[in-house]
Amino acid sequence: MHPLRVLRHITPTAAIIGLAGIAVLTLWPVTGWAREEACAQDIKRLCKDTQAGAGRIVKCLKEHEAELSTECKSHFTAAQKGEGPCKEDREKFCKGVELGGGRVMKCLKQHEAELSAGCKAQGAKVPK
Repeated sequence: MHPLRVLRHITPTAAIIGLAGIAVLTLWPVTGWAREEACAQDIKRLCKDTQAGAGRIVKCLKEHEAELSTECKSHFTAAQKGEGPCKEDREKFCKGVELGGGRVMKCLKQHEAELSAGCKAQGAKVPK
């Protein structure tokens, strides 16, 4: 059967389900701190068309900082300052690593076995 004929047999419902699946997969791989519940709704609302990776979600949130929920703004500000449960680990293992672009997360991942319990717990909240 010719590929174009197969397309005629796809129901509109199947097409919608497929597109919804693609949308979910597109939003899934955002940076660790942003994936948490604190900013999840803001990302969906403000950055839904932003492709994850290379700091694009962070850039989008910065551009919409005035529109962020109080919880997300607090979390976002702390993350931008490098604060939170991984602050001491970041200073210990990743002191010279520049914030942004996933560099600190990559560094912390390289030292995963040595991280504090609080930082490990924070990482456990992040879907892989």
